[in-house]
Amino acid sequence: MRKILLFVLFTIILQADSSGHKGLNIAFGIGSGVMKTTYGLESNSDNQSAVFLTRIGTGITNNTVFVFEAIGNYGSFNYTSFGKKDVSYNYDGVGMNYYFNEGDTTSYIGFSFGTADHESDPKSFVKSSGVFGNSYKLSAGYEYNRWLAEVNYIKASSEIIKTDSVIFAIGYNFALLR
Repeated sequence: MRKILLFVLFTIILQADSSGHKGLNIAFGIGSGVMKTTYGLESNSDNQSAVFLTRIGTGITNNTVFVFEAIGNYGSFNYTSFGKKDVSYNYDGVGMNYYFNEGDTTSYIGFSFGTADHESDPKSFVKSSGVFGNSYKLSAGYEYNRWLAEVNYIKASSEIIKTDSVIFAIGYNFALLR
C-alpha cells in the first residue's frame, strides 16, 4: 500500500506545471521564530520557537491563491510565578496569497484569519488547555523555483493565553494538477 501511495504522489508531482499558481498548491515548511506570550497578567517575550507550516490552496488566477493554512508553533515561557513551561499553539486559517509575477520565481504577500488552539505542558498548568480563540496571520515571502522563504506575523488570542509571533520559514510549494 505504501508503494502505491508513493507512486501516486510522484506521478502527481511529475505532472506539475511550472507556469503560474493556478491549480492545486500544497506547501510544507519548517522554521524558527520569536514568540511573545501573555498568560493572565504575566508576559514574556523573545522566546525561541520551532514552527511547522502546511498550506493547501487552489489558484483562482495565476497570481492569486485561496489557501487553508495550518501552523504549529512550539516554544517555552518563563513565568515569574510558575517557572519555565512549554507553550504551543496550532493555528488554522483561511485566506489569500497574492504572487507579484506569474512564474515560479516571485515575491508574494498573504493574509489569513482563523483560530488558534493553545496548549501548555504540563496540562494542569493551564487549566483551560485547548482553548480556542480568534487569530490572524500576515506574511511576505519570496519563491524561487517553488522553494519558498517567508516571514509571518501571527497574533493568536484566546481567553487565557495571547501570543504574538514573528516566524521565518523555508519550504517547498508543490504546484499540482494544472
